[in-house]
Amino acid sequence: VPRIDYTGGGCPHILAEPMRTNLITYSQDFTNAIWNKSTNATITSSKTDLSGNNTASRLEMPSGSTNYFYTVINGVTSGSVYTYSIYMKSNTNSSQNVRIIDGVLGVGGGFDTAIVTTLWKRFDLSITATSTNIALQIDNNAGSYDNDILICFSQSEQGSYPTSYIPTSGGTVTRN
Repeated sequence: VPRIDYTGGGCPHILAEPMRTNLITYSQDFTNAIWNKSTNATITSSKTDLSGNNTASRLEMPSGSTNYFYTVINGVTSGSVYTYSIYMKSNTNSSQNVRIIDGVLGVGGGFDTAIVTTLWKRFDLSITATSTNIALQIDNNAGSYDNDILICFSQSEQGSYPTSYIPTSGGTVTRN
């Protein structure tokens, strides 16, 4: 069954994408044990996502000390490129800064300071794996930021660019 892409305005077109696998086993359940957080960070589920469903989560990371939220993906191929993507939105009436890190746990890797606004936006980051695991992390840049954001639809896939979201719930999922 062909998938139709209505983004960009104008006439819809067929969405043709390569086969990809979402390596994050719980892409919508951020309260699952695969997601780790610092002591002062809190995560609350059942918030409204960009589709109007209650699959988003509220992530609060107060300023003053380093706060983080991450997951580790094992079994990746060293030397291969992986792309991490997540949708985020400010849970306050103002824009917020967060840092997205994609790399080896404890070593860092690629990072990007994201400006999270009051509208849902997809953020992506690509990195070349230097070991057989990668850590995907959102943090408040060593306590520099006071964050209250909504997150949903997390994905990590092998490839140098993001593809459309592949939901998971307990295991990896491959889109043919």
